[in-house]
Amino acid sequence: MGDSSLQPICEAIEANRSLRFLNLNANGISDLGAKYLASMIRYNNGLSVLFINWNNIRFKGGIDLADALSESQDLQILDISFNSLGASLQLKYNFICPSPTKRDRIAATIG
Repeated sequence: MGDSSLQPICEAIEANRSLRFLNLNANGISDLGAKYLASMIRYNNGLSVLFINWNNIRFKGGIDLADALSESQDLQILDISFNSLGASLQLKYNFICPSPTKRDRIAATIG
C-alpha cells in the first residue's frame, strides 16, 4: 500500500465511528504514514484495535504515534512490533501514558 495510499484512508477513518479493528500489517508504512495514522488516532472515536506491525516505522513515526496515544481514550490495543522504533521510544511512551492498564496492553507490543 505505502504512505500515499494510506493518507486518504486515514482521512476517511478519522470521521468513522463504526470501525473498531484495523489491520495494516506489512504495508510499507514509513514515518510519513505513521504521521497520518497519528492524526487518525487523535480524531477517531471508535477504533479500539490497530495492528501496524511489520512496517518501516522508525523513531520519528513512533514519537508521532506515542503523542497521539496520549490524546486517545478509545484505542486500547496497538501492535507496532517489528518496526525499527528504538529503545528510547519506550521511555517516552511510559512517560506520556501513565495509565498502567492501557500502557501495559500497548507497550507490550512495541518490542
